[in-house]
Amino acid sequence: MRLRIVAGPHEGEERVFEFYDTLIVGRAGDAQWPLEKDPHFSRYHFRIEANPPECQLVDLVSANGTHVNGKRVREVLLKNGDRIECGATVFAVSIQAGPAVAETATLEVPPEKRVEPGAAASMLAAHFPRQMGDLELVRELGQGGMGVVYQGKDCSTGRDVAVKAIRPTAFTTAKAMQIFLREANILGQLRHPRIVEYISFGLFEGQMYLVMEYLPTLDFRKLLKTQSRPKQIRLACGIVCYVLEALQHAHEQDIVHRDIKPANMLVYKADGRLQVKLADFGLAKSYYDAGMSVISRENDIRGTLGYISPEQLIDCRCAKPPCDIYSAGACLYHLLCGELPFEVTDTASSIALILNSRPRPLRERAGDVPPELSAAVDRAMAREPGDRFSSAQHMRAALMKFTEKPK
Repeated sequence: MRLRIVAGPHEGEERVFEFYDTLIVGRAGDAQWPLEKDPHFSRYHFRIEANPPECQLVDLVSANGTHVNGKRVREVLLKNGDRIECGATVFAVSIQAGPAVAETATLEVPPEKRVEPGAAASMLAAHFPRQMGDLELVRELGQGGMGVVYQGKDCSTGRDVAVKAIRPTAFTTAKAMQIFLREANILGQLRHPRIVEYISFGLFEGQMYLVMEYLPTLDFRKLLKTQSRPKQIRLACGIVCYVLEALQHAHEQDIVHRDIKPANMLVYKADGRLQVKLADFGLAKSYYDAGMSVISRENDIRGTLGYISPEQLIDCRCAKPPCDIYSAGACLYHLLCGELPFEVTDTASSIALILNSRPRPLRERAGDVPPELSAAVDRAMAREPGDRFSSAQHMRAALMKFTEKPK
């Protein structure tokens, strides 16, 4: 798939996509295709997501609009021969279909281990309890984009466990299997009291699954609502401090989580005290090799928009530890004032808002938060990564004083 500028001040420039990739076009210096010579472009004008031969264009609520074949568009699938017009710039779209490549080619499942998607779906849809090898699955705990998590029991040890099984509809793609295997590999590396413990990985009748420790979690957002305001602030800061312990360990292992949000903060009670562990490393990757992986190839933005940093929106595959710092700050912001830093609505408007503006300062939404704490949250969410805390440990040190009861 080729985008070539055929008219305008940047005539002759082009970008070619042979594999999955994303691209933000605009006047901003950090746009992946900066077109600063055309004053009609917005800083972040439109986003291209190419997975040849498919290609989607999303206008990022640009001031002058994006026109395809003379019609103003918000979101459109591009075709061979289309013309994109933005201000004085015209792009020609060329899409050349190559030979079909099987998605499963990079991670082939032996024939004797394969199951048809229908059979796998039937297995997961059966009534509880059911067996999966030595595991007895008791009830469904939740679902994600690719997996289903169950509470189970390891019959060989009697231990309660959490079992994450890959969705049957995703089972046959190499992409899904690579992400799942990567999560198992990452969890195996990350042994820490604040990270959900990885126990084992298995394959049962063609169904891939992860076995992790089971935690009887609490709905901590409901719990916060029942507390006095001073205790709400102490608990919120304490929860995020525990998460920052986990992040510091992950970052020291060159692993960035990329999806820090309240749903991945597992809060539970042990010995009468609240404890927290960080879960779901399905989007995590080694930032040491950032930009070298092509696994980030889903038709959406990785991470969760309400908590995601601007630079992760621009290029999720090059996410670094400051992305996790930003997301941890966004979580604390939400816990302290009950609102997200940005009002996320549709994808295009939300991306444009996050890329082009700054979060409203926490003190403006929660005036009872101590000024020093508000400043720490705002610093964690600074637009420029270099203006944030230098590490998770640094951020934790700034928050710890707010977890203590006043004397």
